[in-house]
Amino acid sequence: MNKTIIKMLSGIFLKLVKIPSPSGKEKRVAEFISAFLHQRGFDILVDQSGKKNASNTGNVIATLSGKGEKLLFAAHMDTVQLEDEIVKPTFDGVTFKSDGSSILGADNKASVAVLLTIAAVVSLEKKGRHDLRFVFTTREESGLMGSEFLDIKKLNPSMIFNVDGSSSIGTIDYSSLGHLSFLIEIEGKAAHAAIEPESGIHALTVATKLYTSLKMGKNKDGSTFNIGYIRGGENTNVIMPNLVMKGEIRAYTESTLKKMWSGVENLSSQVEKETGSKIKLKKGKLIPPFTGSKKSKIVALTKKSIVSNNIKFNLQAAPYTSDSSYLAQAAIPTITICKGGKHAHTNKESITLKEMYSLFKIIHHLCYHNNQ
Repeated sequence: MNKTIIKMLSGIFLKLVKIPSPSGKEKRVAEFISAFLHQRGFDILVDQSGKKNASNTGNVIATLSGKGEKLLFAAHMDTVQLEDEIVKPTFDGVTFKSDGSSILGADNKASVAVLLTIAAVVSLEKKGRHDLRFVFTTREESGLMGSEFLDIKKLNPSMIFNVDGSSSIGTIDYSSLGHLSFLIEIEGKAAHAAIEPESGIHALTVATKLYTSLKMGKNKDGSTFNIGYIRGGENTNVIMPNLVMKGEIRAYTESTLKKMWSGVENLSSQVEKETGSKIKLKKGKLIPPFTGSKKSKIVALTKKSIVSNNIKFNLQAAPYTSDSSYLAQAAIPTITICKGGKHAHTNKESITLKEMYSLFKIIHHLCYHNNQ
């Protein structure tokens, strides 16, 4: 390993994870990134979408001119960190972890650190590099993705590399799941639980009937269905009159998402009639599936960068949702490059220095492909 790069990579990462960045509150990280890149000759823009409910977005867009193709590398700035959570990273020379009281934030600050290290290196290596765009997005973890409001066509890249996948180093995601969140409100009928329970309609009984009829978990086509939140009732002596459930559907095609949602609607109507309850459904925002090609030029190019660095190559349809869903909407060749790490979104989250350095080598190679 190159000691200078290792020192820089480790230092940047440890600084980043100490900066709080819950989804929607990435401003301090954005300021750190902007200052770092500006000092190294990048042109910086922090965008404001102007669209309703976009929260002024705050994506950091950095460009550095070069020769050849226009390549866009993206990573998201937010983490699943709680607002009052303080990350205290540890590093034993091999593996980065938190002290166990919080997440680490390697998802996705490991990728951010790698891209900043790349930026520092390529800003000094002026010959042969491509025209580069580094984009750091907001709110990926909340599902209200800042990437949705990026004007990709204005950035005009020839290829897009989303550096965020959760699988092992050397893995490329050529597609990933779309996502649809939903809310189910059940209205039963209150009654005294001891005097006349028979005159009530128990919202939990209705919910149980609905829940047990819906197929939870993963299907053969990779689509998933889950209800992860249930809340209702206030007093033990009252038949529960109301209950709320929240859940999600994920699938590799938009038609499957719509078909599964239609199943929820039909089943809700059936249970409503059988129980005398009222069931209100609220469909959330549909995040489109990311669909690419296994045989595309961008896959072949990235495979070459992986294999040339003696890293094992893997190609997959990813079992998660990422910024690629929106980055790919401009019909520009897109892939997700996986960053490695373990136990993301938990207090056991970790990533190794070797993984981050391997990711650095892959992306650095891409910045110069066919130009040297």
